[in-house]
Amino acid sequence: MFSVSGCAPKVALPPPQYKDLDLTLEEIIATVRKDVDALKVIAGIDIEKDSKPHSYIDAVILLKKPDWLHVRLYKFGIPAGEFLITEFLITEDKRLKIENTLSGGSSKLDGRLKEFSKWLYQSFFWWEGLQTSDCRLQIVDCRKNILMLKDETEYVIKTEDREIHLDKTTLLLKRQEIVTTDKRISILYEEPKMEGDFWYSSLMKIESGNYRVFLRIEKLFINPSLKE
Repeated sequence: MFSVSGCAPKVALPPPQYKDLDLTLEEIIATVRKDVDALKVIAGIDIEKDSKPHSYIDAVILLKKPDWLHVRLYKFGIPAGEFLITEFLITEDKRLKIENTLSGGSSKLDGRLKEFSKWLYQSFFWWEGLQTSDCRLQIVDCRKNILMLKDETEYVIKTEDREIHLDKTTLLLKRQEIVTTDKRISILYEEPKMEGDFWYSSLMKIESGNYRVFLRIEKLFINPSLKE
């Protein structure tokens, strides 16, 4: 049992403005995507292996629709790697110390970068790749094998490789379950913040096998110049 004394910092919550609405998938996507085409994220990334601290790295991440992601990594303020991924194919890889950061042999490096980048992209632009749909309760194959379920608290969108949980009252992303050929990845989204009128989760907890990754967003910029 743990006890906590003192006052915990208050986390602002988005208003429950959608709680009385019965939305289609098309309406949900139109609501959440707004006019956001690109994001710049400054974040700290903590990596645990077997429940023990493994490594820490800072990152500057640029994301642009569709399927474009550029990452610069820093260790103690010193550049530690840079890569660009388009359509989740690695087109540029200035590895430097990335191999040590991600752990493991270089033969597996490209696969890890591609996989991690796809999770990252889908955490910010989760609706990308989903077809518009009029699915409501438990309607299967209504559009491209997408199934959308709803209960009192959540919308749950299921595809062949993802399960997306949205808060019904705020449409904020709560959780994703991603299935690959050899593993299952769980991502939790916590500590919502707002930039302009765009709500996002400032803490992501990614778990896969014996690894856990904690990505904390320190700053977020909407539609920045990609040359920044």
